[in-house]
Amino acid sequence: MRRRLWTVVTLGVVLVLAACGGGSPGGTPPPDAPVATSPTTQSPPTCQGWPVPADVLEDPTPATELGPDGLAALKGIEVPDDLDLTTWWIVTETDARLVLLRPLAAPQDLGAGDVPTHELLAIEKVDAPNVPPPGWMLTRSTTCAIAVPGAGSASVTLDPQAMPDPAAASVALLVTERACASGQLATDRVRVAGLIETDVAVEVVVVVDPMVGGATCQGNPPTPFVLELATPLGERVLLDASVLPAREIVAPAQG
Repeated sequence: MRRRLWTVVTLGVVLVLAACGGGSPGGTPPPDAPVATSPTTQSPPTCQGWPVPADVLEDPTPATELGPDGLAALKGIEVPDDLDLTTWWIVTETDARLVLLRPLAAPQDLGAGDVPTHELLAIEKVDAPNVPPPGWMLTRSTTCAIAVPGAGSASVTLDPQAMPDPAAASVALLVTERACASGQLATDRVRVAGLIETDVAVEVVVVVDPMVGGATCQGNPPTPFVLELATPLGERVLLDASVLPAREIVAPAQG
């Protein structure tokens, strides 16, 4: 089922993954982050825009197996010197970049449906006068939920003012855009990129199309959105399938 929904998303979505505002850690994705898919290309899952090949998640290589380049990178500027390499996985190891990933001990509910499950470190060679040769420096440290290809532009919760009615064939959601949007609602830019209904679950991928033109970066308000179903929800569980593993969509955490 998961690969089937990935196909729905990757063949139907072309978007730039970015993260800022919206209460989520963010920034500009790396230059080689996938930004589009087609029937002949399959992008990997991502962590805040950084590609994470599926085999890293399915059969991770521990950072204890780093080679010379990776070990050299760990000596770079601002790289923590107390990393427990047994807990980190190798995502990328080249002579210019090291990317490590590890699962958090427990998911962190940051509110508005933003629930990181992993931590990522990127260490890269940079050309800067304050970075002595060989030029290794920590360039990214972030937490994230692993997003399926084509997703990751929004977080989703139930609308606490309109909780699901099992007899209804619609569900009221709140969708919080992750990209910079000048603090504006994402009305008319929210859409369903993937939806699978079974007897026991409803799996949905909700995305927000990027705002056209410039935007400032600040917290974005949640946008009301009604998810239409083919049949009444009943006792089926509603799952956010934009992340791996899919998780139940619930009301936002109370601050």
